[in-house]
Amino acid sequence: MSTSTAMRNAAAELELAHKKRREKDHELRLMSKLQELNRQLDAERVRVKEKKKEEEQKTRLIVAANRLPVTPAYDEETGEWHFKRSSGGLVSAFLGVKTFEITWIGWVGVDVPEEAREGIAARLRQQQPFRCIPVWLDEDTADLYYNGFSNNVLWPLLHYIPLSMLDSHTTLAETQWEAYQAANKAFADVILPEVRETDLVWVQDYHLMLLPKYLRDASPQL
Repeated sequence: MSTSTAMRNAAAELELAHKKRREKDHELRLMSKLQELNRQLDAERVRVKEKKKEEEQKTRLIVAANRLPVTPAYDEETGEWHFKRSSGGLVSAFLGVKTFEITWIGWVGVDVPEEAREGIAARLRQQQPFRCIPVWLDEDTADLYYNGFSNNVLWPLLHYIPLSMLDSHTTLAETQWEAYQAANKAFADVILPEVRETDLVWVQDYHLMLLPKYLRDASPQL
């Protein structure tokens, strides 16, 4: 074998060795990346498992209150609905509660046209930190239930104020009482499809004094 042939053979063998080395290095880098991806996947599985366990441990709490923690407001210039955060002690109190998964059910506080209700309800369900579900009341029912029976009858009774209005406005009081019943039933109709047997239901204040009865009548296990 000539010297030139031997040199070519040696060069070819050296190139082959370099090629195998490069392939080996590439394989090692791929293995390292796969191992890192597996570590990340394992960490994500642990995170998801812990989050799921935490969510399962949280008790669902349904808050039934006269008003939602947010109020929809219509902007006539843009033709869009916006949400304003409501103030109040109940909202502030529940903002500090982290051990419950809270769903808040209440009257929206304004008269919303039928055609806008579906979209607003969908957006309310996405609210944070409380998922909100609206109770729709027409203007007359809302006024007679809230300003009428709740504030003109129940509030004075609960604060030891004589109800002189009942003597001279019996028909009006009966109308307000009917609206109060209708509003409480409207709340029950919204809550019942949402509630589970293991849920806690918080009924807030004198506006909804009939609601526990309506819920228990329909679902005795609550």
